[in-house]
Amino acid sequence: MSLRRRPRHFYGYLNSAFAAVALFLLGGANYLLPAMSGFMKDDLGWSATATGGAFSVYYVVFGGVTVASGWLVLRFGPRVLIAAGAAVVLVCSLLLAVISDLWQFYLLAVLYAAGVAGGAVVTGAQLTGNWLHRRRGLVIGLQLAATGLGGSVLALVGERVMGAYGSWRVSWLVVAALLALAAALVLVLVRDRPEDLGQHIDGVRHDGHPAGARPPASKGAYKSLQSWSVADAARTPTLWLIVLTFGFSDYVFLGTLSHQVTYLTGEVGVSAGSAAAALALMVAFMALGKAGGGWLADRVEPRKTLGLMSLMLAAGLLVLLLWHARTALYVYVVLLGVGFGASMAQTSATLANYYGRRNLAGVMGLTHGSAALLGALSTTLTGVIRDSTGSYVPAFVVMLVLAALGAVCAFAAPVPHQRGGSTGTPEPCKV
Repeated sequence: MSLRRRPRHFYGYLNSAFAAVALFLLGGANYLLPAMSGFMKDDLGWSATATGGAFSVYYVVFGGVTVASGWLVLRFGPRVLIAAGAAVVLVCSLLLAVISDLWQFYLLAVLYAAGVAGGAVVTGAQLTGNWLHRRRGLVIGLQLAATGLGGSVLALVGERVMGAYGSWRVSWLVVAALLALAAALVLVLVRDRPEDLGQHIDGVRHDGHPAGARPPASKGAYKSLQSWSVADAARTPTLWLIVLTFGFSDYVFLGTLSHQVTYLTGEVGVSAGSAAAALALMVAFMALGKAGGGWLADRVEPRKTLGLMSLMLAAGLLVLLLWHARTALYVYVVLLGVGFGASMAQTSATLANYYGRRNLAGVMGLTHGSAALLGALSTTLTGVIRDSTGSYVPAFVVMLVLAALGAVCAFAAPVPHQRGGSTGTPEPCKV
């Protein structure tokens, strides 16, 4: 397919689909490195502590680069950033196939985190915000779901290749080839803005009428076409309430993801097989939550459902702590997986709806980066509480309280107002 000529039909949805395939591969790579590290550790004789330390560094770098990626996307465009991120992870994959020393793993983990965070965290939402208005939340949710499903697929591919060839090194070569495909796909078939092809956002032409009053609730979620600068957005209490909401959700999810198997097998008495299956199911339900949360964001004010998702996380933790029957394990998995997946989609949709499309990547980079740094504390702090008290229960109680506080923050976040009282209401539009 050539884009040298202007497409006859609106290209936004096809553009988003091509980007989703690239994000499926690049975003999925974020889940692959932890999956492959166990095989690498056993083969190369590294300790669990030393290997785990690499991922502490990984998450810190991931959060920092996410903040910077917002500015980079605004400077170079999401298309270039996705391709560049895929290229960085491609090179890392080639080098991971030949490493032998732990220090090399640490160095490549840093570069790997930078590639994924720079290319996959805020680029999809910015691209979608540039092209779509009416179904923005749904498409953002589907792209987020693609990254999670990509992690499951790439992990399966890596395992199958390793089984066929008897070496994890060959698996990394296959991953490198897939990331080359992602980079080529986005450079050839994805465009940053509808204006690049002579089209208009969401396939409609805006008639230039000034923004009016906020549309009534019956018309769905509030969506602004007036763009805020990152600095102006950062001055609003709304943004920091959203940061706290998503940061607390990140804290809950990363903490449970890292420690739930040990808690279930050691303190609840669940078999190792059931605990591992619960972990896999949680990731699958997270993808479902992302897609469903995006669909809901186009129909209900997303900050309200964001608060409900935080309450869902709290309910899941309550089930985990109080109900130890086998059925409770599945209830907990559904509540945590769907709740966190939907909260990711709801956070992205809320930021897009409130602060407009032009500087969305910068606003998202600030929000997601800050939240990631808060979430990164959970993996360590949960272990510290467990070692200090002899039980995971106090750590999970802390998470439950933070999830409830996150809901309060989300419900308290008002529609932000520009100076002069404008809220950036969408302009009337016609086909």
